[in-house]
Amino acid sequence: MRVRRRPVGAAVGVAALTSTVTLAAGCYGATAVRVVLGTNLPCAERVTSLYVGRPGERTSDPRAVTDRCGAPGPENIGDVMLVPSAGRDDRVLVEVISAPRGKAPEVCRTDATDCVVARRLVSYRSHETRRLPVFLSDRCLGVPCGLDETCVDGRCATADIDAPDFCADNGCDGGAPEAGTADVGAPDAGDAGLTIDPSIPCAGGERVIAKDVPFPSGFMRVGPTHLYWLTPQGIVSMPKGGGAATVVPGNFTVAAPTSDGLFLGNATTLERRTLDGAGSAWTLATRVNAVAATAERVYYANGQSVSFAAANGGTPLGTISPQSATSLAAVDAEVSFAVDRVLTRYNTATQVTQMAQAPAPIRDVLANRQAVAALSMGAVTVWGSFFFDLPADAGHLLFYMALDDRNVYATSTGNGATPPALILYHPLGLAPGGAAWLSLPPYDGTVGSIAADGNCVYAVRTPRGTSIAEIVATPAP
Repeated sequence: MRVRRRPVGAAVGVAALTSTVTLAAGCYGATAVRVVLGTNLPCAERVTSLYVGRPGERTSDPRAVTDRCGAPGPENIGDVMLVPSAGRDDRVLVEVISAPRGKAPEVCRTDATDCVVARRLVSYRSHETRRLPVFLSDRCLGVPCGLDETCVDGRCATADIDAPDFCADNGCDGGAPEAGTADVGAPDAGDAGLTIDPSIPCAGGERVIAKDVPFPSGFMRVGPTHLYWLTPQGIVSMPKGGGAATVVPGNFTVAAPTSDGLFLGNATTLERRTLDGAGSAWTLATRVNAVAATAERVYYANGQSVSFAAANGGTPLGTISPQSATSLAAVDAEVSFAVDRVLTRYNTATQVTQMAQAPAPIRDVLANRQAVAALSMGAVTVWGSFFFDLPADAGHLLFYMALDDRNVYATSTGNGATPPALILYHPLGLAPGGAAWLSLPPYDGTVGSIAADGNCVYAVRTPRGTSIAEIVATPAP
C-alpha cells in the first residue's frame, strides 16, 4: 500500500501538492526487473559492477559492486532488484562490467582489455517483475561493443531484450553455459557469498532490514553495497540489504564511500579500505576531521587546511584551502566544504571558487550532480538549480540530513503538537517558493541518522518505549 505524503508547515503551494499526491489503488504485483548475474570467470581476480541509466547514456555511479561469487554458473554472483524511478513503463539501460582487480570498471568502456561488458535494454512492465539473466563469459573477454549492443559468443549483437533476434537464454553474453548449469531459478540466500545488494531493500515497501544495531552518534553515509554510521565505538558498516552491523576496526570517526572503496579517518590516520571496511589498501599518516572522495581523489580536513590525495595509492597532491573544515563533500571535479557558516564550492578542473552563507554554523555537507546541501540546526541550505534555505518549523530543530538525485531530506524533532519524529523532504527541482517541507509517514519513536540512494531512504530509529535501535528502508518519494 502506498501512503499519501502530507505537507508539513503552512506554506504549501499547488506545485507541491501536484508533485506528491498519489491515488490509492488495489493490490497489484510489483513493477520491477530482477537482474540475475553469473560468470565462469575467476571471481577472486575480478570485480563486478552493475550500472543503470537511460538508454543511450552512461552513468558513473554503480548500483551494486561485488568481488565474490560461488562456483562457475549462471547465477553464482547473485541478483539485484531494480524498480522504476519514473513511470511503470520506464525503459533503462542495464550495464554489467567485469573488470580485473586494479582496473576501474568505467575504463572498460573505452579499453576492453581483460574486461567483459554486458548490456541490456529493458522496459519495465506494469505490475510485473521481469527476470533478466546476465552471464559474464570468458568468451567475451576484451570484446568492445556499442552502447546499444552486448557481446554474444565473442561478437556484438543487439542489447534490446525485446528485439526479435535477441538471445534471451542464460549465457547469451558468451554462449550457453556448461551442461548442468541451466536456469533453475534464484539461488538460496548465501550460496554465492554475496556482498552485492541481494535486492533493493525497500522495493516492496517499508522494511526493517536490521534490529538491535548501535544507535548513531553522528551522520550516516550510503555506498553501493553498505551503510555506514558513527557510534561511540567507531564507524559501523552494514550491508544495505540487511545483515550484521560491524564496527570497523581502527577507531575511525569519519567515512566517505565511493563506487569501489571506503575512505576512513581518525585523529592520526587516513585509510582506504574495501567497501565492507575489512581490507586495507593504503594508509596515510595525517589527522582527519572530515573526509570526502571521488574515484580519483580523496579530500580531507586535518585541523589546519583542506588537502587532497590520490584515491589510488594515497599520494598527497596538495592543499585546496588554508583553513580546515567541519564537513566535506565531493562529486566529479568539485569539492564543497564548510567553515562555520560559509559554504565553499571549489572546482579542481577550472579552479573556480564560489561561496555562500548559511543561516547558522554548518554541521554537515552533502553533494551530488544536482545540488549541494548544507545542514545547520535550523535549516538546510540547498545550492543547485535554485539557491534557497529550507527552515525548520517554529520550535523544531533539524538534526540529520540525506540527499539523492530527486530530494533533500532532514530529520525533525517534535514539540508535542506533532508526531515525535519526522523525516522531511523537499524536491530539488521545485522552486523554493513553491512548497515548504513535505513529510514521509510519521514515526512514533526516535529517528537518528538517515541516508538516501535514490531508491530507498535509510533511517536508524528506536520505537517508543524501547531502547533497541533498528534500520528501516523506506521507498524514496
